[in-house]
Amino acid sequence: MCIRDSIIGEHIDYCGYAVLPAALEQDMIIAFKESSELFIEVHNMMEEVYKHFKFPLEKDMKFVEQKEGKWVNYFLAAFRHIAKEKSPELNKGYKVLISSTVPIDAGLSSSAAFSVSSTLVPLTVYGLREKYTRTEMVGNVINYERSVGVACGGMDQTISIFAEQGTAKLIEFNPIKAHTVKIPSKAALVIANSLTTVPKLQTAGTRYNLRVVECRLGLRILAFKLGLAGPKEKKFATFYEMQKSLGYTFEKMLELVKAHLKTDPYTNDDVKAVLGCTILEVVNDIQNHDIVLSSNTEYYLYDRAYHVFGEAQRVYQFRDICEKGEYPNQLEDLGKLMNESHFSCKRLYNCSSPELEVLTELCRKSGAYGSRLTGAGWGGCCISLVPFEKVEPFLKAIEAFYTPERRSTWAPTDTLSQYLFATKPGNGAAVFDPSSAQFLQIFTQITLFD
Repeated sequence: MCIRDSIIGEHIDYCGYAVLPAALEQDMIIAFKESSELFIEVHNMMEEVYKHFKFPLEKDMKFVEQKEGKWVNYFLAAFRHIAKEKSPELNKGYKVLISSTVPIDAGLSSSAAFSVSSTLVPLTVYGLREKYTRTEMVGNVINYERSVGVACGGMDQTISIFAEQGTAKLIEFNPIKAHTVKIPSKAALVIANSLTTVPKLQTAGTRYNLRVVECRLGLRILAFKLGLAGPKEKKFATFYEMQKSLGYTFEKMLELVKAHLKTDPYTNDDVKAVLGCTILEVVNDIQNHDIVLSSNTEYYLYDRAYHVFGEAQRVYQFRDICEKGEYPNQLEDLGKLMNESHFSCKRLYNCSSPELEVLTELCRKSGAYGSRLTGAGWGGCCISLVPFEKVEPFLKAIEAFYTPERRSTWAPTDTLSQYLFATKPGNGAAVFDPSSAQFLQIFTQITLFD
């Protein structure tokens, strides 16, 4: 199961807009075998961090509440939804062992990779895999992950399933479509980890889910001020739906944001003065909205909306440049869009971090045409566009970020290549037969259960 990097298109999938990610060569592997015991047993190769769990096979299986065990809820979410939706005969359990080369909480969609892999296991065990198309599976996995408490969009899950070797994908939603985008052959993608983690579930109230709430508020106020909906009417679910209804360009939408949303933050009283209802009434269907509302009193609707429309436009501009065919300044043009994306994430979406700012600036000074945070932000990784022939000196220059003080946080077995590496687009999720030659070639280092 490969994981993804977001080349461009940050925080806009849950607003309905297209994104442009690729799957990385680094992967997450879940080895599993059926068991006559009516239990699900979950083990992780990093057992010093992620303890093992054993659950009785029940359709109404409860989530783990302890903070240190919440990671396993991604796995349980898939099982319990499949058990209820498809009602398989639960006449056998299974054991799983998880191994990953994906940095956890690093903005590379480790949660989505886990969710997709965790879905494939019970579908395979109970003979249900052929009952889903890839598009249906994407929709299901998005819902499974949302049930854990993350108000996610759909980029990570879609690329995890639709990715193809050697290409990026422009992913559109409503309906889900994945279009092939070829990154110029003279370009390399380099991932660098800022060594600050991004735990989505633990920070949902002040970061990720807060942005979803702010976008919803901005959407409702814009729709009302443009005369498209009544003050309490939920006519549009996303900015994309509203723009499609209007038939306006991205430039026009940016003008409307400037005209109708104030740059100062909105309070609950401000929203009530405009819409005649409280913030709670507008966002009560968003995951963890109660945590968001109890943790915040100010909401930056102008900044968030301006980022969304600008970033959505950059996605199509990036795709168009790639489709022109190679020309002399192509990498510079792509890099410019990546840099603009990062600055928008920093200034308008407020989802960068001090470490990411140091790292992306070093990347640009060291030869990257563009460098931007990838994933939700607030830490995690950045992605840089580097000329293929300059990858080695670039990697050498970026080593300066990983000072002895920063390396002191590493595990004894960690190496620099886990945190800084050049990569190329890889394949998406797959199920391997353990008796096949391909499986034996790839997984000789993994020991399954005795």
